[in-house]
Amino acid sequence: MSRIVQVANFVTPTSGGLRTTLGHLAIGYADAGHDVIQVLPG
Repeated sequence: MSRIVQVANFVTPTSGGLRTTLGHLAIGYADAGHDVIQVLPG
């Protein structure tokens, strides 16, 4: 198991691709047994 940190400097409810990609990656990492931390503004 690894700890994975995702960092983004701009994510809003309407930011589209970046928000979608971060979400899908986080789910995939978590399903594979990794701890995921997202560092997002706001």
